[in-house]
Amino acid sequence: MGQVHAGPTPTSQQVTIFDKDYRAVIGTILWSWVLFWIPVPFQLWAISSRKLTLYGVTTLEVKSGALSKNFQNVDLYRVKNVSAAESVFSGGRLFITTAEGETIRVPHVKDAGRVAHTLRAAVDQSRRDYGMSTRENI
Repeated sequence: MGQVHAGPTPTSQQVTIFDKDYRAVIGTILWSWVLFWIPVPFQLWAISSRKLTLYGVTTLEVKSGALSKNFQNVDLYRVKNVSAAESVFSGGRLFITTAEGETIRVPHVKDAGRVAHTLRAAVDQSRRDYGMSTRENI
């Protein structure tokens, strides 16, 4: 009967029967780029569904949401502060603080500084129309 060997014999020569093939990484890299771009349409949809509407000098309406709509109406005479911030990567943002202390954040605003200036002018006009001075709101 023949001998049964449990492993390679010390005198046998080891031969590599295959080399590593890194071409599979190419497919992974390509799919990662495809998957990277999947959130982009959803972000575009969210940006396009946001709307900021000024009704005269009395009310500001902030509408957001693509599938479920969210409406916030702000009486301009109740606005305490309007500030803006701009970033190269995320664009402009408005921060509207009401007399109650609530801060409404409005992202994705083009030329946020100009919009904030326009809102401040409307807030001042609204306060004058209601017979309020700046001191009364502080």
